[in-house]
Amino acid sequence: MELNATFLLQLFTFLILLAFFSKVLFPPMLRLFEERERRIDGAAKEASRLAQKADQAASTIDVKMAEASADARQVLSELRAQGQKREQELIDKARGEARATLEKARQDLAATTETVRSNLSADADKLAGDIVEKIIGRAA
Repeated sequence: MELNATFLLQLFTFLILLAFFSKVLFPPMLRLFEERERRIDGAAKEASRLAQKADQAASTIDVKMAEASADARQVLSELRAQGQKREQELIDKARGEARATLEKARQDLAATTETVRSNLSADADKLAGDIVEKIIGRAA
């Protein structure tokens, strides 16, 4: 390989361009690359922070949903118990009214039966007297 002036000229041009680009082109490009890397890292950290925040919010929502569900079950249980108590009260009241009505009907029936028996007894005595009178021909 032969070293001649062309090689030296190309080497000199290369070194001048390298020095020029080192001062003018490379520092802004390096700053641009560093800024880009910093933004990517910042965005990744922000995304991670937001994901963690979303996870915390989701767990908070899950806890509150579980509490609300437990509260709803408690309220439903209390309402069911109140409904059953009210139902029992209504049934007991209806039974009491039915017993009272039945007792009154029995008393009325007993009074009517006694009245009818006494009327029948009087009628039977009269009828027996009429039968004796017709058979014997005179009053008994």
